[in-house]
Amino acid sequence: MATARITQAFVDKMPFTRTGQLLFMDEKTRGFGLLVGTRSKSFIFQGRMDGVSRREKIARTDDTTCALARKEAERRRVERPFGGRATFGETFDNYLDALGRRGKQQSSLDQFRRTVDRYLSAWYGERLCKFSREQVRRRHVEIGERHGEGVANLSMRVFRACWNHARKTDEDLGRSPTAGIDWYRDNVRRTAVPKADLPEWWRRVQAIKNPIRRDLHLVMLFTGLRRGDATTMRWEHVDLDAATLMVPKPKGGEDKAFALPLSQFLVTVLRGRLAENEILYPNSPWVFPANSTSGHVWNPRDDGLPSPHALRHSA
Repeated sequence: MATARITQAFVDKMPFTRTGQLLFMDEKTRGFGLLVGTRSKSFIFQGRMDGVSRREKIARTDDTTCALARKEAERRRVERPFGGRATFGETFDNYLDALGRRGKQQSSLDQFRRTVDRYLSAWYGERLCKFSREQVRRRHVEIGERHGEGVANLSMRVFRACWNHARKTDEDLGRSPTAGIDWYRDNVRRTAVPKADLPEWWRRVQAIKNPIRRDLHLVMLFTGLRRGDATTMRWEHVDLDAATLMVPKPKGGEDKAFALPLSQFLVTVLRGRLAENEILYPNSPWVFPANSTSGHVWNPRDDGLPSPHALRHSA
């Protein structure tokens, strides 16, 4: 079997074989092919179902044109569950399971689930083989216009990741239909707190009535930790004598774990936090405990203060 760009000119010029048959599969349309024999040439459709390769004759080249045969092959690919028999919902669940086994943070998995539930849930029961580039492109635009360009890009990146995960076990599943998307430009936020504004920032932080939240802002500025890594700090990961903080599950998973050195200023802050926590929240494993479902501060935003993301670029 060989691959070729099957056109009408290619079909007309291809000579009959002296013995046996030659099969050419089209480079553009998956499953569309040309079978050349000693006396005839035929357009065919080929795919795999239940692990078995199947070939179907569309028509002899004398009875139809290449363009019509290609359309028929595309129709059969959509209607016949050859490659891509799994539904998007099944594929998405398998993809999240795989990410979990690889140590992906639960917060990231939850974000993917919320995104897909909100924007792509109508696709859960649809087989992968039925998705077209135009369908995916149109949905990307709809999400962008109604809900924002960022979530539109994120939704389709998750869809693409699921598709590529399915390709690992489905050799007949072609390129992801997200290839037809015109991606929105990602506006990466790089806003930092200007040095001239830091004295005012310090004044506002010191005015926070809750000492736990106050210390959290200090730690975020002086370490550059991500919001989730800062709010979920546990005492078992803090070594005040060695002045280090172990970050066990940073972005990228447990394989990216690292030890962060702490300045003497932060060691002093954390020693004070440890002593005060024993009074406010005895035996709490969290560095920044709170009366919340999780047991720790969840949302570190305070009025008049920049976002934790801005602090990351100010450290």
